[in-house]
Amino acid sequence: MSGPGKPVVLAMIMIAVLFWAVGIMITLSRTIIPYGIDAETVITIRVRQEHQPGRDDLTQIMTDRRTLRVDPNAAACVKAGDRVTKAAWSMIVTGPDGTACTLGWPRQLRTVMLVPLLVAAGCGGSLLLARWLLRRSP
Repeated sequence: MSGPGKPVVLAMIMIAVLFWAVGIMITLSRTIIPYGIDAETVITIRVRQEHQPGRDDLTQIMTDRRTLRVDPNAAACVKAGDRVTKAAWSMIVTGPDGTACTLGWPRQLRTVMLVPLLVAAGCGGSLLLARWLLRRSP
């Protein structure tokens, strides 16, 4: 592709990649994987039902220092009264008696990562096919 439309297309691709990366980071932030937890005591775990109960519920872990919005896998690793420790970007939460719980990747992360790629591949493939067909037509 050449001409005046090329910078616009490149700008649109860059914006799409930016939104994709932000979506991935938001999803990861709900897993507590990026957070470091240094001997914080879990006060309570609260679940608030959203539009689809059991599927998109808001789960919060409140510690003696902060409130974290997490996915259900992260909430299952702790219980009220636990004093937990976790290094930033580690997938292992250490409980008060030294027991370790391994965090899982959230199901939503697969969707956030794959759906935009599939949409881009479908749109890009359709555009390439249309371009190819237009070149072949007399």
